[in-house]
Parts: sequence; C-alpha cells; structure tokens
Amino acid sequence: MILHFLDKQMNHIETVDTSYQMDTIISELFIEKELVNGTAIHTASFDIYKTSDISEKLNLGKFLIVDDLKILMVIMAESEETEYVRPVTCYDLGVSLRNGSAVMIDSRDAQYIDYYVNREIAQTDWEIGRNELGTDIKKIGTFSEESPLSRLQSICELFNCEMSFRYEFSNLKVTKKYIDISYSIGVDRSNDIHYSGEDVVSISKSSDIYNFFSAIRDQNQGFNDLVLDDGRFFTMKGESIIYDRQSNTEYGYSNTSKDVFTSYTFGNFSSSDELSPQERYKQGLDLLKASNSPTLEVTVNHLFEMGNLDVGDTVVYIDEEFKPALRVKARVKK
Repeated sequence: MILHFLDKQMNHIETVDTSYQMDTIISELFIEKELVNGTAIHTASFDIYKTSDISEKLNLGKFLIVDDLKILMVIMAESEETEYVRPVTCYDLGVSLRNGSAVMIDSRDAQYIDYYVNREIAQTDWEIGRNELGTDIKKIGTFSEESPLSRLQSICELFNCEMSFRYEFSNLKVTKKYIDISYSIGVDRSNDIHYSGEDVVSISKSSDIYNFFSAIRDQNQGFNDLVLDDGRFFTMKGESIIYDRQSNTEYGYSNTSKDVFTSYTFGNFSSSDELSPQERYKQGLDLLKASNSPTLEVTVNHLFEMGNLDVGDTVVYIDEEFKPALRVKARVKK
C-alpha cells in the first residue's frame, strides 16, 4: 500500500510503501471504513516511529493520501505518545463538513435531493458527483442540526439513501471533491456464502427489545377516520394509531386480558401534511414494521483479501455450531 504524506499546503513530505517500509517510519497500520448515519467514513490509525527523520513533520493537521484507495485523510488525533512512538488517527476529509454553519432555510415545497445537498455545500469546495436518486422528491422542514455534515446525514435518513466522499488528484493535488449519492452503498454478494470454521473465525449474536414497539401513534392525527384490520395490523376510529397484534403477543409486556391495549408499547411519528390519510397510514405502517421485532446484531470475525469485501456489501454467513443453526444475511457496516 502506498501512503503519501502532505503538509497543510498539500506539499509532499514523504511517500511510504508499506510493503517494505512498514517498520522504519510507521507500524501497526489499520484502515477502516464505516457507515455513520448514512455516510461512509474512512479512518486510519498507525504508530509513527520518532526515530525517523520525518517523524516531527507527520503531526496534527497534515494530510494523508492512500493511493490504493484514492482517499484523502487528515491527521486529527495523537494519543499515548511515548519517547519512541506517536500513535495517530486520521479521518476522511469529509468530516471537515462538521465545521461551519449549515444554511437555515425552511423549504416550502418538496424538492429533489440535489437541491438540499447543494444548499448545504454551497459555501464549500465540495460538489455532487454521482447521484442515483434522480426524480425522488421530498419536503424537508427546518433542521435542528448546526453542521453541514449532520444535515447531509439527516438528508440521507429522509431520502433513505447513502453518501460517500470521493476525490480526484493530479500530482498529489486535490482537483475535485465529490459527494456521491447512492440508494445503497455496496454490492449484493449473498450468493457467496461464508461458513464458520473456514474463512469465518467466529460469529456471535446479541438481541434486545429496548427499542421495540408494537403500536405507533401519528402525532398529527392524520388518519383518524380510517378503520382497517388485516388480521394482524389494525386501527380504530377516532385515533391515528396502528396496532400490531402478532408482535405484541410475542414481545409485548401484557400478562392479563384486561390490559390488552395499555400493554402495547408505543412509538410516535408525525405524518406529512401533504399526504392523504391512506398514505399517512402507510407511512406509519412502514415505521412500525421497522421496529416491531427484536433488534439483532451479529458480529463476525471474517478473514478476507482487500478488495473482496467492502462496507455496504450484503453477505451470507452460516454457523452450523449454533443450536439451532445460525444463518444470517447481513450488511457490512464496518
């Protein structure tokens, strides 16, 4: 892996080839990529040997280009420095969008996603790169977040999309900084099944019902006159609440027949004013279905070659040692 270190003016300091310089200038190199609130963020950590002639130049605020991955990072933290090594942590330059103030404009009409993104990055040198969303239109109210990055992450949540940062370089100079917008980052690799004991070292799982709810209430009272019942989900006239019989029976807190309604665990949402009662009901039903079962988290220690797996990819893991056998189709988040 080729690493280029640059000063704050993007002038070259040093190039490190980790294939043979790993233990002379730096060591313990780890590069990670994680989906954080809909945005893909790269981080890198490594130890800098203080015996190196350039060690004092590789300090806070200096830049790192990972040539193999075409990513740009900045050294943002130093920790537990000793007389021999200085451990540092680098973050994707995209996190610089945490700086500055976001635009405080309330949208009166529904807009395309590029309108909202361009509004947040108008005073930066970032621009939209690839945009898969096309004709999707939504209305965004006034945000409470104060930074452009947190605004972009809220836009990801509203449009159910994801964003990543991409760079173009010319002679180690950054010529373009892009924000790519995707329906979903990654590749579906579910046909490539991984088994515990082969390329999977270990699998563990955790589950909880801390954020579970079996009914959802529309705080805008958007479908008070709807009376629907499909055997599982139902509403009652005069209230904008959707109940889920099945999830309440399996995971609810009731233990007597008298508190059948008070035993429901409630979530809340605010339906969109421009929607019809039926559309408001569907909006609430989708949110209920996302939270009416236990949260399951599976941690996999997986050995793979760089380039064979990436954040956002969908994969299948099987562990026959679990009783019953654990078969998980999951998305790589980190």
